[in-house]
Amino acid sequence: MISLILGGGSGIGFESAQILARRGYDIVLSGRSMDRLNLASDTIEKESGARPLCISCDIGKIDSVRQLKEELISRSICPDVIINAAGFGTIGYFLDNDADKERAETETNSIGTLNVMHEFLPMLTERDRGFFVNVASSAGYMPGSPGMAVYYATKSYCLSLTRSVAEELKMSGSHVTLSALCPGPVQTGFSQKAGGTDEYGPFAISAETCARALVNGMFKKKKVIVPGFFMKFTLPAAKILPAGLLLMIAGMHQKRKLSIKSNF
Repeated sequence: MISLILGGGSGIGFESAQILARRGYDIVLSGRSMDRLNLASDTIEKESGARPLCISCDIGKIDSVRQLKEELISRSICPDVIINAAGFGTIGYFLDNDADKERAETETNSIGTLNVMHEFLPMLTERDRGFFVNVASSAGYMPGSPGMAVYYATKSYCLSLTRSVAEELKMSGSHVTLSALCPGPVQTGFSQKAGGTDEYGPFAISAETCARALVNGMFKKKKVIVPGFFMKFTLPAAKILPAGLLLMIAGMHQKRKLSIKSNF
């Protein structure tokens, strides 16, 4: 059994890889930084005794995704589990943020999800078995968020696309399970990397806890996986509260995390 983890060098992807390695899966780690992938591979090897294969890939670039696919085919590797955990965010007000960085964010989180699904989902559907998980976010259920406008938009895209294609698979009678992971705050250093503080709040969960929920939910064939009691309790509110109120609440939350000053 083989697992392909995109964005496997850190965070939820890395923790998922560790869990699957302990369960006896052969692991392929992919991401943009080979240094980070090799470090992750070293850690997994020390724990499980098996050395993951590391292959560089930028999922926002279709040529890079196709090269990864060709590399796997050349090695006769057909994944049974595919986890797309690649992605990043930017915190800050839209007119203040760097446009090139937000384009890269959109390419990775949205176009990257599309690229990975088009190139790798057929590897599962052709055999009519396997599991595919996109790491979306609880942000995907929200109407948006001042201070993280692009990130919230990309995660709405990811969640919508995943749920729609999952229903298409069901309608076709496919035995492939396509799922979206929708966590709330996760202790991965995401906020600091995005340009805010490293403050998570009292309801944040660890990346390991999130990854356990991902793996367990995936094997239970859940279409949407929501880790943590707090998010299971609060997400239904996003379906009934007015969009304007949700935007205001989200904006207040992001404002506390901002490490930059707004021009607004």
